[in-house]
Amino acid sequence: MCRLKVVWAKACIPLFLILCLACSEQGSNETEIVDNGTKVVFSVFEDDSGEGSGQMQVMSAMNNVTAEEKVVGEEQHVLINNGTMRLTATLVEAAASTNSAREFVKPTVSAARASVRNTKAQTVLGNNVKYRVVLYDRSTTPSTFVSSTLGTAGTPLTVDVVKGKNYDWAVFSYNDQSDPGTSSTTVPSDQRDLLHASGTTGLVPGTPGDGTNANVPISVVLKHKLSAVTVELNSTFYPATITAATATLGSANYFFTSNMDVKTGTLSTPVASTVPTAINLVPTAPAAVKSALFYTSSTSTIANFSVTLNSLSITDQSNQVKTSTTPTNFSWTNVVPTAGKKYFARINVQPVRDISGDNFKILSVGVSPHTLLNTGSSGMYQALYGTSNFGPTGIVPTTNRNWNILWRGSSSGNLFDATTGNYKLIVVGYAAGISDNDATQLINYVNSGGTVLFFTENPGSGPDQRVWRAFAGATASYQSFGDFGNFNQNGMLVGPFGDARGTSFGDQALVGYGTINYDPNLIDVLAFANGSTTNAVVWKSKTRDFYYFGDGGMQLTNDPFLMTASPAYTPRIGAWYTRSNISNSVVVMNFIAKTLSKMGQ
Repeated sequence: MCRLKVVWAKACIPLFLILCLACSEQGSNETEIVDNGTKVVFSVFEDDSGEGSGQMQVMSAMNNVTAEEKVVGEEQHVLINNGTMRLTATLVEAAASTNSAREFVKPTVSAARASVRNTKAQTVLGNNVKYRVVLYDRSTTPSTFVSSTLGTAGTPLTVDVVKGKNYDWAVFSYNDQSDPGTSSTTVPSDQRDLLHASGTTGLVPGTPGDGTNANVPISVVLKHKLSAVTVELNSTFYPATITAATATLGSANYFFTSNMDVKTGTLSTPVASTVPTAINLVPTAPAAVKSALFYTSSTSTIANFSVTLNSLSITDQSNQVKTSTTPTNFSWTNVVPTAGKKYFARINVQPVRDISGDNFKILSVGVSPHTLLNTGSSGMYQALYGTSNFGPTGIVPTTNRNWNILWRGSSSGNLFDATTGNYKLIVVGYAAGISDNDATQLINYVNSGGTVLFFTENPGSGPDQRVWRAFAGATASYQSFGDFGNFNQNGMLVGPFGDARGTSFGDQALVGYGTINYDPNLIDVLAFANGSTTNAVVWKSKTRDFYYFGDGGMQLTNDPFLMTASPAYTPRIGAWYTRSNISNSVVVMNFIAKTLSKMGQ
């Protein structure tokens, strides 16, 4: 007899490695699933099929899990609290994950459309998740049950096998910390995340007592047998904490259960499962999200899937409490569940910002079209007025799109009233030509809580240098760079217009200037020049809202400020020059959205 030893290793990429060895007379040799880098690689991936057009890339701000989403239900907007808050509901589909931890901290679905990338979702079983390994002897027809062994993710598992035998094997789990059961025939699906994989070992080499060793590779893919449906309430981009909420399902009979054949993974005919219509919204980390998770074994169409938000209470960053007690219903027709997929009925809670008049006054200086001047080639200007981005139904809800923008072009002295003009945002664009007094005014403005996007691309000029050194450190200097910068995984790159982590910053003229010799205690580097770990080409002050960009070319017609077509002009991640993941527009508009979030209600 030899032993099958299973080690469920947890790593960034889910790899199970198996070393299958015949035993000696003393049984000292084992068949083992071990860490990557040893004998045989046993790769375990999720069933993340269904890739294709319309899939949206999102990342969690909590654990950097990547997953794909696509919109499968119409986006719906409802204004509440006299038009000061907006609920945006959308039904989206995502590949399921074996990770028992929550995966999504998600912007609005409109925002997701801005960032389209195809990245496989791969995770491993969470620590202490229980699973069963079941063996069946294939010397009979059908194969007969031999053993069922309980395993715990992260802990080695040993199963006895016999040389010269061939086995059917099955692995199943409910993706939680409870024993999935000893049955070798059928198990119920219940309202749980049922996982399954099966296969055959092949003939275990050798005969008992022959003293030989052999490697037997085995490959397993754990599949989600059910569809998961999550009802989610999300105030991440308010930003606010959800302190109380009640919601109900439109029916108690949306979901179904089945029995699963342990050996084959086949599900029996689905039977309706009655659940309470009152939704138990469970708080998650962060406290901006509450959700409830359901499972169904049926792939039959749900003619009308409905969720009603009955009441809501949130606390915003200024500690103001916002409440709504008016029931709001959202429904989607012809929802078709698919095994191994997750569906999110997501209700995003956002404030509606009033940008009228001086509420959000913007000053823009520098050469057109790289600034906020009304030209067809100004990327930032067109994005502000794009129909999908702002306004009552925009990605970031505002009362309207009547922006108050003052543009002064490229001339010394244009920032004379930076500290007195009641500006909420100052954009210092390419070749702004600022003076020493302008630099002083700008530094004082930032230190007083103002936000500056700095694109001058002239770091060697005395006044420009005074500005960026005020935030990067007195010893900071500058260095040129070429075509691209590489964005890192900083959470600041995630916002309502998309997730730019791991993407590229495009240098429009293929020459720009980053910052070197900076004080790392003063700035958060967001992107280094391609091939460099010292030349920071996009960065932000740690304590102030000062954003530095090493290139000033933000125009639409010559890229790399990528957007969808008029009139939507939605920022997007896409191809420019020699790269396919340029995200300038997403990053810039996320920062503008963050500045908007500083407004009082």
